[in-house]
Amino acid sequence: MQWTVGKQVAVKGEIKLCERGIHLTFHPKQWRGARVFLAETPEIVQRDKDKFVCRAATLLRELTPSELDAYVKAEAPAREAYEKAKAAAWEAYEKA
Repeated sequence: MQWTVGKQVAVKGEIKLCERGIHLTFHPKQWRGARVFLAETPEIVQRDKDKFVCRAATLLRELTPSELDAYVKAEAPAREAYEKAKAAAWEAYEKA
């Protein structure tokens, strides 16, 4: 697949997470050291913990290392709150 900033790319056929489609992530920190781009998609087909798959996406621009660092810093409290809430919900489920 050939990517060009500002140009939408698309995949035909069945879209399935980890198999076929355009895969994007909510957590770009794991890709630090690689080129990371801000992207947009009109629709998410399937979602997992840290990634999702879509039929089409557009790269908007490359993120700078300082933008990635700021994202990681801003995302950390939300990630911690999510993990605590998930643990509490699981514990409540186990007790029920």
